[in-house]
Amino acid sequence: MDTPWIRQIAASNSSSEAIVVVSGFTTENKTGSNDYQIWIDGLRKAGWEGAIYYFWWDSSNNESFGAVSLGQIGVGLIPYWEKHKRRAKRSGRDYLERLVRNEVYESSISFVGHSLGARVLFFGLRDWSNQSSSRPNRLYLLGGAIPKNRNWSQLADTAKCKIFNIYNSSDWTLKTLYRASSLGLQPCGLWPIETRNSEILNINVTPWIGHSHELEKYLSTLTLLANQGEVQL
Repeated sequence: MDTPWIRQIAASNSSSEAIVVVSGFTTENKTGSNDYQIWIDGLRKAGWEGAIYYFWWDSSNNESFGAVSLGQIGVGLIPYWEKHKRRAKRSGRDYLERLVRNEVYESSISFVGHSLGARVLFFGLRDWSNQSSSRPNRLYLLGGAIPKNRNWSQLADTAKCKIFNIYNSSDWTLKTLYRASSLGLQPCGLWPIETRNSEILNINVTPWIGHSHELEKYLSTLTLLANQGEVQL
């Protein structure tokens, strides 16, 4: 596994806040550049005015499959998906807080993760230090590839952040690859997180996204939710 890194991909327009984005299994290359503009355009359309930082982790499926899509590969991708689940956990647990502390200079920081990027963020924020000068503000999960029965309430309390779980019950990738490689566990990207914690909000976007797992679809839906006042950016 190559070492994760973080860099600013868009300066703030006016806000003193920052958002850290984490892509999922379909990251194209080691520079992350193919994802940059997708994230920037999507977040700006949704109303985000602060700085945008990209957290890169080694999800380099492109080395093995080229331009072939997840849907075309199907269940043959399961061993690779499982390997990247382990990488996502390690990348978040061992690198996220340190890199944010050293490279992100805004004190109020939100996070958004797509697919296995949500897994990176769960393990990165779960044990966030109370002594850190970088304070998590909000966490957005877009089609999260991590079980809905993880202790999300503890994460919200420890990191002191509000969690928006944006899920799609028809997401084909999560229904097949994730569940087949996870012994049937139910990911939060397919189902609501079961909790009474008022800092965790579940939002069903199935009618807008359908079977897709694409980042662009989730970001377009985030714009709709922001315009309707269902999420705060």
